[in-house]
Amino acid sequence: MISTSSVFPNGHSSTWESQKCHHGMPWANVLVAGAIVFSGANASKSLILFRHLNLQMMSISTFSRLQASYVVPASIFTWDFHQQTLLAEYQGRSLTLGGDARCDSPGFTAKFGSYTLMELSSGKILDFQLVQSNEVPGSTHMELEG
Repeated sequence: MISTSSVFPNGHSSTWESQKCHHGMPWANVLVAGAIVFSGANASKSLILFRHLNLQMMSISTFSRLQASYVVPASIFTWDFHQQTLLAEYQGRSLTLGGDARCDSPGFTAKFGSYTLMELSSGKILDFQLVQSNEVPGSTHMELEG
């Protein structure tokens, strides 16, 4: 980040910063961390790309801290708000629901699974659950847990 302070002969002063900060942290760091997460890009490879382009960028530990402190909580807050709005919209109505489960690997060795519930006439996702295989007796039980 670049910052300059100027004092003019008439006594006026001016400070310019290349970007705004939040408690000393440049906002662009949060925006870049969010962009990496939301694009599905690999954080380590993205940060290496920035380094090869000779761009000053945060470290992987800073990225991880920003992801845990800002990006993930903001995503959860946004999803919770969106889900509450959808559920209120459909409350008291007759719905046609469909659900499906996916595992991160086929067969009996899956570590993670996700279950999605959709309102079929609108195509809107009403809920999704992420299940880790150690939360259930075995990976074959993940769909039931979801």
